[in-house]
Amino acid sequence: MIRELQFAIDWLVRGKDGRAYIFQFPNLSIIGWFASMVIAQLTTANLKTGFSSISFAFLSIWCYLEITQGSSRFRRILGGVVAIVLAYGLFG
Repeated sequence: MIRELQFAIDWLVRGKDGRAYIFQFPNLSIIGWFASMVIAQLTTANLKTGFSSISFAFLSIWCYLEITQGSSRFRRILGGVVAIVLAYGLFG
């Protein structure tokens, strides 16, 4: 039981190089998303809409990069889940 659980965790978080990848230093997309969200919260209605759109674009780019180039299955799945949440918010 423990061996199977360890295998499942390794399968999920280890990259091709054998290192575990769950958290990484934020890349430009995440920094841009966070900065534009903060600015959107601090501005007036017209600017808020613009910065919210910019933050959506940054997060969409992050999702795409994680899905296509994520360093572990966990990161790829996380990118996919966030993309689904974004699509639901956009179309749902």
